Formats: sequence, structure tokens, C-alpha cells
Amino acid sequence: MMLPLQIHLTLPPWIEDVADASRRYVTDEERVGLAIELSRHNIQYGSGGPFGAAVFDEHGRLISAAANRVVAQTCSASASAATSTSPRRAATSAPTTRRAP
Repeated sequence: MMLPLQIHLTLPPWIEDVADASRRYVTDEERVGLAIELSRHNIQYGSGGPFGAAVFDEHGRLISAAANRVVAQTCSASASAATSTSPRRAATSAPTTRRAP
């Protein structure tokens, strides 16, 4: 039996409407606010659980954003924190996750 060498995960189509890669998220409130907004959209559009995540560089630029896709993709590896990490920044940036109120 051969094990798969890779998996393919997709993000919801609305993700770019919420996460603005051209803007700087300077404060902690702005960064956490984005994660909360991602989780709200995920519930609103029925694309997953109430979890969003975002990774920023030291200047507040958005590196990656994601929302929980575990149920939609039947894969626990598609949790928002896991899908938001960028391979080139994963060693220096930790995901900011927050559950929607």
C-alpha cells in the first residue's frame, strides 16, 4: 500500500473578500478582528466551523489567512491555523486564531 505524498486543501471562495492583502493590520485589535471576521464569514456561508486564522509579518502585512475547513473537506489537517501558515514564514510567524463570540 502506498501512502499519499500530498494532500490538497481549498479555502472558501469568499476569503479574499474579507482578507485584504494590500492593507497593514498594525494593532493587535486589527489582527484579531480579521480572524474573528473570517470565523463569522465561515459560519455565515456555511463553509466550516467558527474558526479563522491569519498570519502577519512584523510590519502588520498579511501573509496568509484561512478559515476552518475540517468538516467541509473531511480532513482534520484543514483546521484554520494549519491552513493559514505560509511555508516561507512558518518558522517566524505564528497564526493568530480566535473563536467567534
